Amino acid sequence: MDDSIDWNGICCFLAVARTGRLSGAAKRLGIDVTTVHRRLAHFEASTQFRLFDRGPSGYNLSERGQRMLETAEAIESSILRLRSIVDEVANFARPVRIGAPPEFGDYFLAPRIATLCEKNEILSPQLFVRTEPYSLANREVDISITFDRPTEGRLYVRKLTNFTVGLYASQSYLQSRPPIINIRDLGTHVLIDDIAQESQPSAEQQEILQLDMSRFQTTSFAAKINATRAGSGICMLPDFIAREYSELKRILDPRFSITRAFWTVVHADMRNDPQAKMAINAIVAEVRAMQAQFVQNERPTKSLAKVLAQHSTGRFEASANLPCFEA
Repeated sequence: MDDSIDWNGICCFLAVARTGRLSGAAKRLGIDVTTVHRRLAHFEASTQFRLFDRGPSGYNLSERGQRMLETAEAIESSILRLRSIVDEVANFARPVRIGAPPEFGDYFLAPRIATLCEKNEILSPQLFVRTEPYSLANREVDISITFDRPTEGRLYVRKLTNFTVGLYASQSYLQSRPPIINIRDLGTHVLIDDIAQESQPSAEQQEILQLDMSRFQTTSFAAKINATRAGSGICMLPDFIAREYSELKRILDPRFSITRAFWTVVHADMRNDPQAKMAINAIVAEVRAMQAQFVQNERPTKSLAKVLAQHSTGRFEASANLPCFEA
């Protein structure tokens, strides 16, 4: 191994290892494929090892590549910690990448980005929104907002808030369809639903999903809302979003109500990053200011009461060996 290994080469090696393709690595790094190929070739030559097996499925780590990956990730972690120290000392504003599901990213966080920037001068957020969770291990984002608390990985978690989900339909839809008195009555109605469920359905959701209902399914959360507003059917929606649309009416209220939660998650290497900490604290402050909007007809259980008690103390209990943030 020679002395010409540089950080750009390590970045390209890690990006290709994580995506399996030059094109995926180029997109993640924000450079062109030719540059990734050149830097990877230089990095491989400097190690004097073949780090990848090339095949129809893409780039797969060789045995030596697997060994190199652990060392490269350790170097990456050290660089990230060094950057955090430099940022803290220099008060340098770099973009903070926040990944969130549409329910939180599009309908809560996006309308408040300007407020976050005004209140936090060094916060320069980039918001990434998609239904599938982002991988913190693969550095897809710096902060991930999730529905489910992760149970493994070098991650730090913090609960944002509970939120309730209800059944909604437009006034025009309800006026043109048979009345809904109980859940069994939904069998004659149209359910607007996700094509793929990202989380394990609750008992209440299962009861509805098992009904022989006509369905309109989509991968887009915005499409679900627009279809519901247009009178296409009945949809399960978070109350804090649905109440923004006066044409929507909550049905089977309060008998049908699901309580879920939003969590903030960061990789252990980013835990003390000043930009990430500032972004999380700013998001938490905005959520707490709107706390009453997130729940409707919430029915506390013993476990939920415990969570609420923890929330009031400002510290959240860790589980499955995952540490937690302190407020």
